[in-house]
Amino acid sequence: MPAHRRGAELVAVLVYTDEPQLLALKAGKSLVTAVAIPDNNQEAAKFLATTVSQKDWDSYLDESVDLRYLFTYSTQRLRYTFDLKKLNKRRVMMDPFEQEIPEKYLPHPRFFADNHTEEFNEEESRRVPKL
Repeated sequence: MPAHRRGAELVAVLVYTDEPQLLALKAGKSLVTAVAIPDNNQEAAKFLATTVSQKDWDSYLDESVDLRYLFTYSTQRLRYTFDLKKLNKRRVMMDPFEQEIPEKYLPHPRFFADNHTEEFNEEESRRVPKL
């Protein structure tokens, strides 16, 4: 079944280097993680997002799997793109991304949760829905 345009709420910025690089979002009851991707439009802040199961998210936070795993190996995921500059009241609309992910969009191997630059505190983690 093809993905449809979907809204998501920003839960936390996990990596910030000059600007946000890795985000945690929620879309209804789904957890979504998103990484910044290159784009020719200098006015945009493009991200590639993927839905993540609670089991895989917990494995990532426990550092049993790396970030790349969430985008490449986890099962039952939907992928999207969005422009963070279009964020309005912590909400953004995501567009389906159904093609193969180009290597330049994928996170580097061996990037684990302890590489986050921002604290992912208990209040934020409670906002991430349990599936």
